[in-house]
Amino acid sequence: PDEAALWKALGVLLRGISDPHVQLDGVIAGEPRSRRFGEAAVLLSAQGRPGGEAAWRKAWRDGVLAAPFHARQVANGRIFWGRDGEVGYLAIASMDGFDPAAGDDDTVALDAVLDEAMTAFSGASAVIVDVSNNRGGYDTISRRIAARFAARRVVVGSKVPTGVAGPSQDLVVEPSERPRYLGPVWLLTSRITVSAGETFTLMMRGLPNVRQVGEATRGALSDQVPMPLPNGWRFALPAEIHRDVEGRVVEGVGIAPQVPLTVHPPDDSGDGHARALARLLEMIRAR
Repeated sequence: PDEAALWKALGVLLRGISDPHVQLDGVIAGEPRSRRFGEAAVLLSAQGRPGGEAAWRKAWRDGVLAAPFHARQVANGRIFWGRDGEVGYLAIASMDGFDPAAGDDDTVALDAVLDEAMTAFSGASAVIVDVSNNRGGYDTISRRIAARFAARRVVVGSKVPTGVAGPSQDLVVEPSERPRYLGPVWLLTSRITVSAGETFTLMMRGLPNVRQVGEATRGALSDQVPMPLPNGWRFALPAEIHRDVEGRVVEGVGIAPQVPLTVHPPDDSGDGHARALARLLEMIRAR
């Protein structure tokens, strides 16, 4: 078959897969193409409405920047943080790209923002850490942020390469030497939370001062293994199986919250998150 027909055939063959780490990259008539096989249902729905996902993202961002937290947007738009009375708020949209003038995994800008936020959270009765719109990035970044909430070294889970017999590798969080917040943390997640956002969730769930609230995560924590195809295209697959601290497999399943709360209803236009945040704030203040 020609390139276009082959691309279409592979798309049909793989369309039942729902894992964003399954990826096909190729070139059709000189034009690069890339396709991932897995997207959160709420984002697929948003893409089909007027304004597409950009309108959805704007509604989400406007809700975060508004009352009650009036969060500031920093670190190349990747982090939002604020405080409303006794409750702090930290939203992390991705685990990379905090400084457009540096590498994607650079941490200088991230560290500066977290220093400021953790200092501002001093004395707060609780902090909401929001990764309900986190699209992933680097696990090293996830661990670096989780360290800001750790009082001691904690084994938070494990991972093992797929198809390889042998011992698993422990996932460990060590406390940061920079400013930290060690009070009660509410970790907000959703079906959008994916990849390094999920390894962050796994790490945070292993800390005794953290409770996960919201929706289950996507279930796609693994790194990718890219493999060349004979025609020069590239096919990538997930390479690992992650387990939580109790030994439960979360790959392909997701990490379920301890406190269920709808974050993105099926018809969400982007404002469902603001409603969920308001409800969570009520829950925290009622305790």
